[in-house]
Order: sequence, then C-alpha cells, then structure tokens
Amino acid sequence: MSYRFDASARRSNHWAERGESSSLAVSGSVRFDASERLRFTVSNDVGNQNPSVYLGTPVLNNAPVPGLRYKNYNVADAELNFTDNWTTVEAVWTPRPNVTVRNNTYYLYHDRIYHDVFRFAYVPATNSVNRTMFRDIQDTWETQYGDTGSVKIAGRLFGRENELLVGFDVNRNYYHRNDNVRGGSSIVNALAFNPGVYRDFYANVSIPFYRMHVNQVGAFAENRLRAAERLSIVLGVRQDHYDVNRFDNRLNRTTVSDHDGTGWNAGAVVDLVSGLAVYGQMAAATDPVNSLSSINADQQAFNLSPGRQAEGGVKQSALGGRVEWTFAAYRLVKEDLLTPSLIDPSRTEQVGRQSSRGMEGSLAVRMGPVRVDVNGTVLEARFDEFRATVGGRLVSLAGNVPLNIPERSANLLVFWDATPQVQLRSLVRSVGRRFADNTNSAASRIPSYTVVDLGARWQVRPNLSLDLRLDNALDEVYADSGDSFAWLLGQPRAVTVGTSVTF
Repeated sequence: MSYRFDASARRSNHWAERGESSSLAVSGSVRFDASERLRFTVSNDVGNQNPSVYLGTPVLNNAPVPGLRYKNYNVADAELNFTDNWTTVEAVWTPRPNVTVRNNTYYLYHDRIYHDVFRFAYVPATNSVNRTMFRDIQDTWETQYGDTGSVKIAGRLFGRENELLVGFDVNRNYYHRNDNVRGGSSIVNALAFNPGVYRDFYANVSIPFYRMHVNQVGAFAENRLRAAERLSIVLGVRQDHYDVNRFDNRLNRTTVSDHDGTGWNAGAVVDLVSGLAVYGQMAAATDPVNSLSSINADQQAFNLSPGRQAEGGVKQSALGGRVEWTFAAYRLVKEDLLTPSLIDPSRTEQVGRQSSRGMEGSLAVRMGPVRVDVNGTVLEARFDEFRATVGGRLVSLAGNVPLNIPERSANLLVFWDATPQVQLRSLVRSVGRRFADNTNSAASRIPSYTVVDLGARWQVRPNLSLDLRLDNALDEVYADSGDSFAWLLGQPRAVTVGTSVTF
C-alpha cells in the first residue's frame, strides 16, 4: 500500500488594475499492489481557478494605445471561475513478462462561470473605449465518464521482435449549457472611468440554452516491428463512432446525429549508425468541425473534418551525449472547413481547406559547465480554399494566414553551472508576426516580439534551494493573443523569488 498527496495554492494581484487571480489544486492517490503482477491505483484531482478578469488592452495602428497598458476595462463585478474534478481507477495486470493489461475507469466534472464583457474598441476621436459583448454564462457544467483499456503483447513476428497494442475507449458526455444572447454596450473614458457593474449596461442574464449528450465508442491498435537490425516499422489504426443528441431549450427542439471517423498512421525508423536515426511517417485522422459538446444544431449534419500529415526527420546524439540535434520537415492538410455558402452567406457549408508546411530543428550542446539549447520553426500556413463574409460581401481568403499563427519562432536557452551550488540561466524567446483575423488586413497585424528571461538557482543545502527569476527583463510590450480591437498583453518585467524544500 502506498499513497501520494499534493496541494498547491496561488494568488496574484496581477499587473493590471483589478486583475486579481487565485487558484487551488488538490490531488491524492492510493496504490495497492495486490501481487507482483497486479496493482490498483485510485486517484482524485480537484482544481478551482479564478483567472484574472483582465481580458485585453485596446489597440490602435497595431500597437497598444499609449497610457492604457495597465487599464482593465472589464466591469467591476466581472467573474471567471473554473471548477474541475477528475477521478480515476487504474488497474495494471502483467500475467506474463511479455503481456501487460491496463484498464482505466474515470469520471470528469467541470463547471464554468463567465460574467463579464470581453470586447474593447478604442475610439480615438473621443479618447474613449467602447465595451461590447457582455456575456453571462452561469450554472454551466459538463460531465464525462468512461473506460479505456488495452493489451500490450511483446513477442516475435516472422522471427523478428514485435510489440502489439490493442485497446478500446468508451465514454459518455453530458453538457448543461446556460447562456445569454451576447449584447450590450458601454462607452467609458479611456483614462478615467467608473467600470460600473454588469446589469448597468446589459440586463440579459443566463437562461437554459441547450443540453447535449455525446456517446463515443472507439477501438485502436498499434504495432511496432523490428523488421531488420536497424529498421523498425510502426503501423496504427483507430476507429471512432459518435452519437450526438442536442436539445435546444430556446427552440424546444431535439436534433440527433452520428459520425464515424477513421485514423491511421504508418512510419519507419532507421538507425543509420549508433546514435543517428532517420524517420518518416504518414498519418490521417478526422475531427469534428466544432467541439461535439458545444456544436450548433445546424452543424450537426456536417461530416467530420479529415486531415493528413507527412513528416520526415533525423535525430542524432554525438560526442558522448554532449551534442544532440534534430531536424524535421512536415506537411499538414485539413479539409471540409466551415465556410459561408456562395448562394446564401447566412448559411454554412463544408468546402474549405487549409494547409501548412514547415521545418523545425533543435540543437543542444554541453561545454563543461555551460549548456546551450537552441530550437526554432519556420512554417507556411495558408488557407487553400476558404470563403468568408467580410464587410457584408463574400470574399475568398485563399492564400491568407489563419489567425494567431506565427510563421517564425525560436528559443535560445543558456545554462551555466557557475559553481556546484549555483546555476545561472537565460532564455530568449522570439515569436514572429501574426494576424488577428483571417482577412490579414494591415489593421489586424500583431507585430513580432522578443522576450528575455533571466534566472539563478542556489542549492543552499541538499534539501534546500532558492530560485530567483527576472521575467521579461527588457520590459517588452507584446501580445500573447488578440483580435483587431484588443490584445491580451504578456506580463511586464517581473521578479519572482522561490524556495524548494524536501524532507
């Protein structure tokens, strides 16, 4: 018999006014080894989060409006709350050294509250901010319970080493959604304003919206065969079936649908010499056009959206592990996207397609007490076929970059063990430009940014260490994400001191 218990709490005043946040997480598990071949583990994880109600800073000419970086334009009684609970019972049985049977029964519950306003547009003529899209989502919760099992058998096939994994996945999901019709408007002075409360500007509160049942049954198999001394071949397949039942409380109407999706992958790994391997893989899969637990009634009849991937790469570890590097190139294609109908733009149909192709690599070098890690990616993400209603008319967005996709990014990490007890580190993060909407208009461009983080760690005693962090050391103003009206900014320069004690 053994057990584990963890608890953590966090509270922050945030860097934006009225941006407080807090969280509490508790988890525990009990493991019972019934024998050398059979064990059971029961675990439970509970989390409660109250994220910051700072939801963005208005922008003008592709930059935050001067003087507004620390302003919070949400209403004074804004609330965000996420509650989650996850319970699992896992059994692992090894009847033979080459056979492993696993089963995991689980129950998930989460509750969401959104009571706020989340769109802010700057009006330069009056130096004011127009707040719209007041949302009230209360008593909205979701449950899922299911079971996943698998059998793994190691043996020989055609005289070669072989590993076969076969399994299943069944679950039932229920989504209880209360919501309001998004609306409301409030104009406040950009610099000096009273945030007011929600009901001052929008009287609509949450009412029963819809109830959703989703049943899923899946089966999967994967096989790895060492076809030759330096060649391994991996094949996999998965089949899923979904039944969706949606009741619309507002229209008093029930809609049902079912979907079948098949996925597969095939790949090979070749060990050219010791420490150097090349690989290639092709894969195909499907997913819904929208989350099945929140899909609209008029989208239920759509087919699953298919996607396919091709990837190849090389990995090497050399000089006794002091140098490691990887390189990969890939192409991804996704089809049957949702797009407005050419005949009636108020209706949606499946005709779109988007793709991306790119390269990514990494290099890690250790030189005595110094370790340097570099990684980066370059990609070309495009809509190949996509139409949208822009300014009241239907236009083609073929050739445009999907929103919030950086096509360049890189990281540089340097660690220096100055003494056996002291380590210094630095991290440089660079993210390329993005677009805040699919039109790729000049007004929607989010500039690239580079952020520098510094840190030091001191091992005071074997069981006690202190850690100092200086995040965003150059106080770069940058956007984590955003739209054409406002950006959610990354945190300014911040100092964090932490300690770790073991006993």
